[in-house]
Amino acid sequence: MRPNGSYSIRLILMSWAVLALGTTAIAVAYFLFDATNSQFHDSWKNKIEYDLGVLQQQLQHSLAVENTALADRSVSYMATHRYITRVDVIQHGLILFSTDRGRMGASGQLPTVLHNSRPSPGNQQQALLLSEQGNIYTAALPIYYQSGIRQQSRGLLVAWYNVRQEYHHMLIDLAQKLALLLGLILLYSLGLSQLLKRQVLAPLTRLQGFTQSLRQGELGLTLEQCSSREFTELGDTFNQLSRHLQLSIAQIERQNAVDRAFSRTFPDVAFLIDREGYIRERIGNQHSSVSELSRNLTGQPAWGWIEHEQSDSVRACWLRAISQESVVIESLQHQDRYLESRMTPFRLERSDGQGVDGVFWLIRDVTELRLKQQEVEYRAHYDTLTRLSNREMAQSRVKEHLSEARKCSRFGALLFIDLDHFKNINDSLGHPVGDAILRQAAERLIHCAGPRDLCARLGGDEFLLLPDELYSDANEAVDQATNFASALLEQFRQPFLYDRHSFHLSASIGISLFPFDQSTSSDLIRQADTAMYYAKAHGRNGWSLYSEHMQRETQSKLSLINDLHDAIKARAFSLAFQPQLDHLGRIIGAEVLCRWQHRGKPVSPDLFIAAAEEANLIVELGDWVLSASCQTLARLRQQHLLPQGFERLAINISPVQFLNANFFDQLVFHIEAFDIPPGLVELEITEGIFVNDKQLVKSLIQRLVHHGFNVSMDDFGTGYSSLSYLQSLPIQTLKIDRSFVSNINNSAADANIVDYIIQLGHSLYLDIVAEGVETEQQREYLLSHGCTKFQGYLFSKPLDETAFIEYLTPDSS
Repeated sequence: MRPNGSYSIRLILMSWAVLALGTTAIAVAYFLFDATNSQFHDSWKNKIEYDLGVLQQQLQHSLAVENTALADRSVSYMATHRYITRVDVIQHGLILFSTDRGRMGASGQLPTVLHNSRPSPGNQQQALLLSEQGNIYTAALPIYYQSGIRQQSRGLLVAWYNVRQEYHHMLIDLAQKLALLLGLILLYSLGLSQLLKRQVLAPLTRLQGFTQSLRQGELGLTLEQCSSREFTELGDTFNQLSRHLQLSIAQIERQNAVDRAFSRTFPDVAFLIDREGYIRERIGNQHSSVSELSRNLTGQPAWGWIEHEQSDSVRACWLRAISQESVVIESLQHQDRYLESRMTPFRLERSDGQGVDGVFWLIRDVTELRLKQQEVEYRAHYDTLTRLSNREMAQSRVKEHLSEARKCSRFGALLFIDLDHFKNINDSLGHPVGDAILRQAAERLIHCAGPRDLCARLGGDEFLLLPDELYSDANEAVDQATNFASALLEQFRQPFLYDRHSFHLSASIGISLFPFDQSTSSDLIRQADTAMYYAKAHGRNGWSLYSEHMQRETQSKLSLINDLHDAIKARAFSLAFQPQLDHLGRIIGAEVLCRWQHRGKPVSPDLFIAAAEEANLIVELGDWVLSASCQTLARLRQQHLLPQGFERLAINISPVQFLNANFFDQLVFHIEAFDIPPGLVELEITEGIFVNDKQLVKSLIQRLVHHGFNVSMDDFGTGYSSLSYLQSLPIQTLKIDRSFVSNINNSAADANIVDYIIQLGHSLYLDIVAEGVETEQQREYLLSHGCTKFQGYLFSKPLDETAFIEYLTPDSS
C-alpha cells in the first residue's frame, strides 16, 4: 500500500531533467544573444570611427590646400556605401559638402541626438561624438585645417549610418546558431533520458521488485548486477541482506527448536505464574527430588505445594517480582531439601491474544551444594585435622572473652601450648605420624578442658586453651591457669602411640592474664606466645607466666620492626613475580610478591608483613607495592614484553590497607600516573576481610569493579566466607589455597573441598586459579575437574624482574 504523500522517483527525475535542460537552453540563448548583440554594435562603432577618421584626414588635407573639388569627391564617395544615409561637412553654420546635393549651402548644425553625447577617449579636440537609436548611428567629428597665413579654420563632419539590414542579418545568423544549439540540447536530453532509464530507473525498478519479494518471504533471491558501480554495491548489499535474513530466520527457527529441546531437558523445575498467583505452565524437568514438584501443578496456587512456614515467603517474593520488576532470589527449605528460588517478571500471552503480567519461577535443588558449603564453612572455623577451632575462630572467641572481662572487671587467663621437638618427628618419621600425634594431642587438650572452654589449633604444633570461667581476683585466675598448665603437661608426658610405636614428648606452655594492657586479642595471644617461648628457652616441659621482664627478650622483634620502619622509608624492598599459566601453558598473568633483604639475609614475608601490620606500617608498605607494581607493569607494556594472552597482574592487599580511607584514591592515582588500564590490575583480598563491616566491604569491592579493576578472593576456603554473601560480591576470581592443593592426591576431604570450590566458582561464573601447584599429578587432577589456571613451583618459582622478563620472552633469552 502506497503511503500518503508518496511520489514516483521516475517522474521526479524526468521532471527535474527537463527543467534543468530547459533552464540551461534559455540561459545559453540569453547569453549568446547578449554577446552577439554587444559584438555587433561594438564592431559598427569601430567601423564608423575608422571611416570618419579616414574622411577627416582627407578633408583636412584638401581644405588646407584649398582643393574643394577633392574634398567634395571624398564626401561623395561615402554615398557609395548602402548603409550610409548622409554625410555633411558644416562650417560656420553652413553645409559646405554633402552626399545630399540639395542640402549644400543650407544651414547646418550639430544634430540634437549628439548634444548629450560624450566624446570618445583620447584627444578631446579630435574626439568622435556617437549616438545610436534603433540601429541608426549619428556621428560627428571636428575638422581642423590651416587656411591662409596663421589662420586656422574649424569645421564639423556629421554622418548618419543605417545598419538595420545588417542587424537583421545578424539576428538570422543568431537564430540559426540557437536552433543548432537547441538541437544539440534535445539530443542530449534524449540521451540523458535513456541513461536515466537504463542506469537509474531500471535498477530501481528491479530493486523495488526485489524488496517486494523480500516482504513476501521469498528469501535467498539474488538481485541482477548492474553496470553502475553504485547500484552494483547497492545490489550486493541487498543480496547480502537477503542471505542474512535467510540465515537469521534459519537460526531463529533452529534456536526455537533448541529452546523447545532445552525446555524438555532442563534439569531444574520452572513455572510460569500468572498475576493471580496460579501456575499456568511447567517448563523443564518433569521429575524432581522434591516429591511434590513431580506432580502436575498446573492451575494450582504457586505456593500450595510447599510447607506452610515457607508459603508466606514465596508469596512475598512473587509480589516483589511483579511490583519491583526485578529478579528476586530466596533460599527455601522444604522437608530435608534446600531449594533456591528465583523469580523474574515475564509477559504471558493469553488465548484471546491479550498480554498479562506474570512471573517466571525457577526452582533449583541446591541440597548437595549447601551441604558442601556447610563443610567449607566448617573448615573456615575449625581445623580439619584435629576438629578443634582454628586460628580465626580462636581470635574471635578471645576477642569476645577479653571484652567481657573488661565489662565485668574480672580476670581470665589464656594458655598457649607448643609441643617440644615435634619437628623432629615430622622430619624423621613423616607427616602421617606427625598428624596422628597432633590428633592425640588435641584429644588430651579436650580431656583437660571444660565443656565451655575454647580449644584451638593455631597451626603446626601450636594450640590454644581459653578457659571460659572468669575470676574476681587475678591470683585466683593465675592459680587456675597454672593448674590447667600442670594437668596439660602431665597429659603430654604420657607416651603417644602410633602403629605399635610409642613416642615421648613434652610441651611448653605460655600463660597470659587479662585484662591488663592488652588492647586486642592479638596482643593477648602474642603475650602468651612470648611466655611460651620463654618457657622453651628455660628448658621446655614447663609453663611460664607472662611478665614485663619478658619484654626484654622480644627486643629482637622490636629491632626488626624498627628496621622495617627504616626499610619502608628507604624503599629497601623488591618485587618478585610468580607467573600464572593456563591449561595450554600460556602465561595469562602473574602474582606480585614483596621481598626484603634485612642485613644481607632474606626475611620471611609472613614475618615482616605481620610485623608491618602490627606496627601499623602495612598501609605505607602496601602503597609502595602498588606503586612499584604499576611502574613495572607500565614498563613491560611500553617495551611490548607482555605476551598476547596476558590478562592481569595480581597484587595482594591486606585488610587494613583495603579498608583505609585513602586506598581507592591512591590506587587510581598510581594507575593514572603510569597510564595503566584498570583491567590489567587484579586486587587479591582474603576471606579474613569479611570479619569487618560486610556492607562496607561489599560497597568498596563494587566501587573497584565499577572503575574497571579485577578483584579476586585469595586463599579461598581457609577463612570466613558465606555462600550467600559471596554471591552478592562482584568478584571475578577464586584462588584455591595451597593447603588444599597440596593434599588433593592424598586426602579425600581436601579433594572434596577443591571440587566444591571449582563447582562453586563455575556456578558463579568466576575464574578459578589453583595456588601451590607443585606436581604434575596435582595439575592433572585440577584440570580434570574443571580448573584451567595454575600457579606454583611446577611452573616457576617467584622471579625478580629480570628473570621474569626472560620468562615472558623465552625466545629473546
